[in-house]
Amino acid sequence: MLRRRHLATALAMLIVLAMLLAAAFMAADWWRHSDWYIRLPLLLIYLTAVGSIAWLALIRPMSQRWSNRQVLSYLDATSPAGRDMLMDLYELCGARDQIQELASEQGRQLADEALASLTPLMKQVRPGQSFMGRATGRWLATAGVVLLAAVVFSAKFPDYAGAGLARLFNPFSDARWPHKTTITVYRADAATRRPMVSRSSGEKMQITPEGVSVPQMEKLPLAAHVTHVTGTPPGRATLFWKSAAGGEWVPKPLEVRDGWAYYEFAEVGEPIIFYIQGGDYVTARMPIHIIERPYVKRVLVDYDYPNYAGIPDRSGVEGGGLYGLQGTKVKLTFELSMPVDEAVFLLEEDLPTDALLTVTARALRDLLARQETLFSRTSRLAEETSTDAQPGSAAKLGQSQGDLARRLVEQVKGMREAAGKQTTFRGDAEVLARAADAAGDLIGDMTKAAKALARGQAGQAKTLQKSAVAAVKGMLAALSKRSRMQPVGNSDTTYAMSVQLRHSGRYSIHLSKDGYTQARKEAHHIRVIEDRPPKVQIVRPMRDLVETRLANIEVAFNASDDYGLRKVEFIYKTETDRLDKEPAKEKVLGDRITGPIDPERTGNATRRVPGQFKWQLRRMDDLPDSGTLTYYVRVLDIYPSPDRPPVTTP
Repeated sequence: MLRRRHLATALAMLIVLAMLLAAAFMAADWWRHSDWYIRLPLLLIYLTAVGSIAWLALIRPMSQRWSNRQVLSYLDATSPAGRDMLMDLYELCGARDQIQELASEQGRQLADEALASLTPLMKQVRPGQSFMGRATGRWLATAGVVLLAAVVFSAKFPDYAGAGLARLFNPFSDARWPHKTTITVYRADAATRRPMVSRSSGEKMQITPEGVSVPQMEKLPLAAHVTHVTGTPPGRATLFWKSAAGGEWVPKPLEVRDGWAYYEFAEVGEPIIFYIQGGDYVTARMPIHIIERPYVKRVLVDYDYPNYAGIPDRSGVEGGGLYGLQGTKVKLTFELSMPVDEAVFLLEEDLPTDALLTVTARALRDLLARQETLFSRTSRLAEETSTDAQPGSAAKLGQSQGDLARRLVEQVKGMREAAGKQTTFRGDAEVLARAADAAGDLIGDMTKAAKALARGQAGQAKTLQKSAVAAVKGMLAALSKRSRMQPVGNSDTTYAMSVQLRHSGRYSIHLSKDGYTQARKEAHHIRVIEDRPPKVQIVRPMRDLVETRLANIEVAFNASDDYGLRKVEFIYKTETDRLDKEPAKEKVLGDRITGPIDPERTGNATRRVPGQFKWQLRRMDDLPDSGTLTYYVRVLDIYPSPDRPPVTTP
């Protein structure tokens, strides 16, 4: 009987504590809408608490065998008759030999009197009532009330009960608490602020608890569809986000219009976790995964200045911007964040409006625009049910196509001639030649398209014109000075490129890895310092003179350049007054007359050469008896360009 009563008490206690603890945890989860990583520790705490109670109150006591002394002690504790009555009676009856006081006659007499007095009290003990007890009754009554409350709650709110039990005992469950508001999150089109549609499935691109992936440093527009069972959604919602690495939640209020809320993450650079709360609904916490993209970590520049400038070379200059004298050779070393599939260097120079490359590119862009327009018209003609119904339209398009083909022929001839005349920088000539070679099959396609249109075969002409458009774009690409960089040595993250500074402009680096380009456009400016032409001026004499062959003429001039002069010459020509005179020839006045004024001969390529000497005409053997003597100063720049002509005085 004792075991049964104890079992009932322990079970009642276990039911009460388990039900109350479960109700408390479910209420906290309903209030906080906790995620699995919070519900899992709560489940562990719940199971530990219930298991501890079961062990201490039920399993361990029921597994032990109770002795007579333990049973009598329990009856003494629950009996109102007296404290330790049954234990005293047990010792007097069964353990008389072990009591020292009973060795004497007087002790035995006292024990007999105590036994006689305890016997009537023992008859008042009711073991059934003792085993039942008030405590056991209270626990059983409480367990009944708790179970009844649980049954009533489950019957009235089955959705809440089911969701709470599922979320408590299965932390990984997707079960949600009943709600009147529902929020569904999609990837959005920034222009329309509405969900994007998958091209493959044709369904809206919903964001699930698994999250969404976005290329590094790109924007992520979101559209949240907010609904309510009454048909009127709440007017506001709140988006919470934080870094996946930790930190505080950042709230972003959202305005709900026509059931839609919009938010845009600008340039996502690190993994993020976010969720949206509105009304009585909280979405799952959704991660934003980052697809890493390559970028340039560092740019090192080596400058090799022209020897004539006298500027010391520089190596290992950090920074992508280029600044140097025209003709400087530059080696660029790029350190990338990761290995890439392709690294392209694109140079864009600010060429003069009349430069050969500029004129050619402008003409090709005009040709491309006309060809694309013609392709569009031919496409519409090919989509009609009967091209024979409009022979005039096809013939007119064919004539336009033929005109374009003839114009392209002239353009290619001009490009080849320009490439042959280009001497300033050999790179320009190579670019022009590549662009001309890219037109190899283009002229044939354009001519065939014209003939096909003349025959009314718009479908065939459309195919040829499509190839023509691609070919013109290829010619423009050839003019863009696009170069594919190669890795340095065995490194797969270091690339190098060498260029010569010719014109100011800019350059950019285009990186691609697994179909993704770099996060930001890697563009840098180029500032080129041009070597200006030399300046020369005759100071004396300042006017025309009439002199004899014995005259001494004071001559003075100034010649200067920003980086130096290669040669300075004093030139004269003589013309006789005779009728059978010969054409005048240029002659250089020798050093014996002028003194050493040539920087190249003196070994001093100086920036300024002042000249002053006395021109003694009597020492010249090639002067006529009468005639005209013309003189001027000619200087040659130290800048080594065949297109830089000498500069002379008037």
